[in-house]
Amino acid sequence: MAVNITLEPKETSFIIGDDYRKDNNIKFKIKLEVKEDDKEGVKKDVDLRLQIPVGPSGVMSDSAHANNIMVKISGRKAESVTPEPPPEKVGDKKVDDTNTKQYQPEEVFDVDGEKVVDVSIDNVLCRADTTDSEIRIIWSTDNKWTVLTPSILVKKKKPTEAKNPILYFIAEPTFLIGEGDVTLKWDLAKDGTPELETPAGTKHSLSSGAVQNKSTTVKCTKSGAYTLRLDGQERQVNVNVQTKGWYAIEPLANSVIPPHRLEKEVGDIKKWKVTPSVVFQSGESDTELYAILVRGQENAARSAVLCKSADGITRWDTVTDRVPERMESSPGVHLGKRLWLIGGSAVDPEQQSSEIWYYDLDQPSSGWNKAKVEFVDPNVKFEERMGHACVIAADKTIWVIGGLGRVNCLNDVWQFTLDDKDRSKLNASRLLEHSGWAPRYMFSATKHSDMIWVFGGVDLYDNPVGDIWATALSPLLGWKQLVAPTYTKDEGQNKVVVPNDQVANAIGTGADACDGELYTVARTRIRAGSGWDLKRKMRRLAGIKTRDGKWETNWEETETVLDPPDVSKVMANTDKAHSITMTSFQKRLYLRLLHRNALYGEAASAPLFVCVP
Repeated sequence: MAVNITLEPKETSFIIGDDYRKDNNIKFKIKLEVKEDDKEGVKKDVDLRLQIPVGPSGVMSDSAHANNIMVKISGRKAESVTPEPPPEKVGDKKVDDTNTKQYQPEEVFDVDGEKVVDVSIDNVLCRADTTDSEIRIIWSTDNKWTVLTPSILVKKKKPTEAKNPILYFIAEPTFLIGEGDVTLKWDLAKDGTPELETPAGTKHSLSSGAVQNKSTTVKCTKSGAYTLRLDGQERQVNVNVQTKGWYAIEPLANSVIPPHRLEKEVGDIKKWKVTPSVVFQSGESDTELYAILVRGQENAARSAVLCKSADGITRWDTVTDRVPERMESSPGVHLGKRLWLIGGSAVDPEQQSSEIWYYDLDQPSSGWNKAKVEFVDPNVKFEERMGHACVIAADKTIWVIGGLGRVNCLNDVWQFTLDDKDRSKLNASRLLEHSGWAPRYMFSATKHSDMIWVFGGVDLYDNPVGDIWATALSPLLGWKQLVAPTYTKDEGQNKVVVPNDQVANAIGTGADACDGELYTVARTRIRAGSGWDLKRKMRRLAGIKTRDGKWETNWEETETVLDPPDVSKVMANTDKAHSITMTSFQKRLYLRLLHRNALYGEAASAPLFVCVP
């Protein structure tokens, strides 16, 4: 072995409990030394990574808790990265990428003889058991990773004099739709029998089995707080029972604002420093929802992180802190067990691109990679663009539609098909250079009833185009205008031209199908005196029919409770065109509103909203 690595010290400890996160600070040194008998010389480039185990016996019990820890190597923040290599067994237990977090500094250490690297890990929330764990060091000099043995032994202990005898109290899950079972878990600093109070105010004496196992399962039928008490001290956990309506989510904080508090508290979202920039278009059968969040941190530049959640509401886990440069707000699609970022930004006219990047969920250690694109006609190239729309048209097919090109708005349609043999390759063909609908950007498109739909958008001068178009997938590209920008209405003896109620005057439009129904959300802009009157509406497609060879649609307003939340308090400059995407996941609709200024922290952003139809 060309490099000798030693650790000092070789053992550390954590305190279990919610009150001790700020006290859980780890510091150690990694000494790198190149052996004198190395035939290649005494100079080596060394890559380092830390592996932090997650789970009941890990350093952290839940990977979502890793969102708040701070890892520094040589004084610089180490980013969360995908596991490399697949971790080895610890005892008889295999450690895989679902229960370990890895951190790597950007720099490679140039070791000329000897180098000492300082490592610090701060702000660790430990809700795990008292079983010993370890923080492992892996290193590489030639892209082949080696696990250092032994690594840092971590002893988890309870406080000798606890601030609260209940060290922690958690609920899994913290949300339900309708009603369901919730598992409550806790740990105590000493032996005792705590008392449990339900949201209804009923107090329960816990069974001996619950006391011994430090957990109990309860039937939850309404939102509220569960309270655990012992020796005059208590801890609470909130469980949201979701009913019809809109909720606001702050993923990295696992915070949920229910409908009855939304209007009152949405203004406080200004203090949230996370901007949802991409919610990957998904399928209702997908098991996880992926999103890119742009976060602002104190004394640090804004950075984009890829996150995932199994329920789309809570327990958001940072997959990787690394996102392709200038792709942090590109339209995203989850298809073929890969995440695809396609073209330029959804909102920034200065970020036009024709690049396509993918993240292979079956090979996460490879990180983000630029896709290989093979054109059916090599003389026809995919133009750089922004503000375009991407739609999953079939099991292996993505359509990319319109957007703002190098000079003008576009109304083309491209088809990208996943290659059967090469997971990094897409086969591309232009289906139409010019569609029947007017060129546009910052619009929405989706698939419903074997048709591709195009909603709203703005022209080159940010004027709303105000219409809805659709084409059947078979035969291809028979575009029909289903909703015109205006219609004629009889008012007595006069005929009045009236804007449509769906997307006319829309400076932001989102749409997607959920549980077999098609929904559209629009934020409209109407001149009112010296300013703008801004409104928001959500509508549901009531039916499609053919009459006289034409398609006709019938749209109905959703109930008042389903109207999109008022984001005027958190979205600056909403009289300017902005991007809205709506994504369906597990029979819920996810709404992301993004203004160019919010992407760079120059204005407060809207949170991620979720609607239970």
